Amino acid sequence: MDFTYQANPGEVWEKDEFWINLSWAIDPDGAMGIRQWFESPYRAGQKITVDEYYRWIFENSVPGLPEAAKKENLTPLEYMRKYAAFEVTTDVYKLNEKPLAPADVEGSAVGPNGVITKNGKPIGVALDGKVVTGYNTPSRKLELFSKTIADWKWPEFALPEYYRSHVLALPVTLPRAGRPMILIRNACRLSIGRKTPTAMCTPCGPSSACPR
Repeated sequence: MDFTYQANPGEVWEKDEFWINLSWAIDPDGAMGIRQWFESPYRAGQKITVDEYYRWIFENSVPGLPEAAKKENLTPLEYMRKYAAFEVTTDVYKLNEKPLAPADVEGSAVGPNGVITKNGKPIGVALDGKVVTGYNTPSRKLELFSKTIADWKWPEFALPEYYRSHVLALPVTLPRAGRPMILIRNACRLSIGRKTPTAMCTPCGPSSACPR
């Protein structure tokens, strides 16, 4: 057995496997520059496996995880298989209100809209006499309008709204306060069947702000 779809009645791909194999099918010899991003970091020129994909993430992208795993004589991947979670930090609230470090402020400029830039890049925002990090947006403020969606010729979906779709069976007569607000328009639940391929983008529920 090589793939998860071989082990379930609906023959549905696990999505990591799907994207890896689709990329290799599209660019089998690497000439298009796609396959290189789906090659194993441990076996040069070979297709990355799902285990290798997560192994590399846990070894290189989760601060403190390799050290915690080493204390238990485990690899980072084994640690995550055992515990399923790892606390990187406890200080995760109101990060947008975190003051900028003096070293970051030095040499910066404040624009008329309060955005603080340094070397041409926004790094924070001046708000109520304070210099804070803000949000990770061009204005460093909470932005509801999606310029990306508008640039992609979907201006009617550039703001959160009630989205009428074939998968959301709710009466359109619901009061506005009870309608779902889709804040992340590319949040997808991907269902890929081997015999009947289907990709569905659906909201994750009322007032959805799906992290995926």
